[in-house]
Amino acid sequence: RDEDDEESPVFAAPPEPPVPVPSLRVLFVDDDVLNSSPDPRAMRLDDEPCRVLQSLLVRTDAKMVLTSHWRRHKAYVLEVLGNYGVLPKREVDTTPFNADTSRRDL
Repeated sequence: RDEDDEESPVFAAPPEPPVPVPSLRVLFVDDDVLNSSPDPRAMRLDDEPCRVLQSLLVRTDAKMVLTSHWRRHKAYVLEVLGNYGVLPKREVDTTPFNADTSRRDL
């Protein structure tokens, strides 16, 4: 064989890096965590749980979802949480209401 007949080595292209999968972090918030009032119709929040919630939302960039009866009063709850400095960066959602009247849960 002479040098002109030698095949040049074939190099494979490097693999494409994996496409990052978008992630959504969700923090489900129940009133029992923040509300220290024994009366479920009232809201009495303590500073420390509100600071912890704010810290979690900031560090994780999570979406907040109200899961308790607070979901029926979303605007009011957000106003109160805002007064405590807990303002999520993302929109706040609520869990759905149960439309089946035979069930006794929220």
